[in-house]
Amino acid sequence: MSIVGVVSLFENFYKKSSLYTEQEASIQKLVNEILDKNDKIKELTDSLDNIKNSYASLMSDNEQLEEKLRQTSTNLTYFKNKYEDLKSLCDSVSVIKSKIKNLENMLDLKKNEYDRALVQLQIKQDKETESANEKYQQSLKELKFEYIKKYRASRFSYIRTLSNLKLKFSKQIDEYENSLFLNEYKNLRNYISKEEFFSLESAKRYQLALDRYNNVASKSSQRIGLEYERYIGYLLEMKGYTVRYHGALNKFKDNGIDIIAEDRKTIIAIQCKNWKSTSVVRENTITQLSGSLQLLKNDMPSKSKKYVAILCTTTNLSNEALENAKKLNVRVYENFKLEPYPLIKCNNSKSEKIYHMPFDQMYDKVFIRPKDGDFYASTTSEAESAGYRHAHVWHPDNV
Repeated sequence: MSIVGVVSLFENFYKKSSLYTEQEASIQKLVNEILDKNDKIKELTDSLDNIKNSYASLMSDNEQLEEKLRQTSTNLTYFKNKYEDLKSLCDSVSVIKSKIKNLENMLDLKKNEYDRALVQLQIKQDKETESANEKYQQSLKELKFEYIKKYRASRFSYIRTLSNLKLKFSKQIDEYENSLFLNEYKNLRNYISKEEFFSLESAKRYQLALDRYNNVASKSSQRIGLEYERYIGYLLEMKGYTVRYHGALNKFKDNGIDIIAEDRKTIIAIQCKNWKSTSVVRENTITQLSGSLQLLKNDMPSKSKKYVAILCTTTNLSNEALENAKKLNVRVYENFKLEPYPLIKCNNSKSEKIYHMPFDQMYDKVFIRPKDGDFYASTTSEAESAGYRHAHVWHPDNV
């Protein structure tokens, strides 16, 4: 084939190729349009499904609504019937209220009648009572007159007898009272004057004596020791122990025991040392107390109670004394200082309430038992306000 033919062939091929390309582009365009149509059809199909589902849901809701309407209709019928019943009941209540009102009116009428009858009865009773009272007063006057006559006769006789007795015993009574009063003064003459004793009333007189007793310028060693013993005894009494002031009552024959305290379970032997802080308690004191406890066991034997030895002191013990106390089972209270406390003993005896001062003769013999109502007072006014009188001073000549 010649070159011209080949060129012609290629030209025809090119033309056909260009035509194919154009057709292919048209087909591709058509395919794209078909795909777009399919997408729109799918969207429409989905929308249609959604509409179907919504329709089905609406139909279901409609059925539920219809059911609720049927139930509401039934309930309305029920409440309508109940309303009719309530209305009928209200009518019945109105009728009952009307009947109650009529009964109340009738009761008011009856009450008025009763009140009138009661007033008339009261008037009648008052008249009868007045008449009876007049008769009673008349009888009472007659009885009084008879009693006065008899009383005057017996009284004159009694007065004559009493006058005779008074003349007979007045001198002895006066002498006794004067001696008793003088004995009271003798007990206080170290603290108040005779003029103060006879011019002051009881509470002020004894309080003045107590104040001067406490404020004395110098104290003997015996009193210093006694005050400490009494303080320790007071503390034990407040704890319920029965306290015997063995040292105060036996003076130099106390065998080293100043206080004996006892309760249901224990008997305690106590030695008290009110010494200066520079002094030291030695081992011989511990030994003496331990031995005294053994003697106490013989004097106060008991199978049910425990025996205890205690040393109370305002100072310290030596090392040897502390060691001895530990070995001999003696309890020790060092630096146990004397503190202020109420000094007046208020004791309930069998027949009287009596208070005792620290300088009275029975002070250390008196038992103070709080469970029996006994107590310590700070002032004489406190004691006398509670109904206690001061203890008399008794001598053999007065018995």
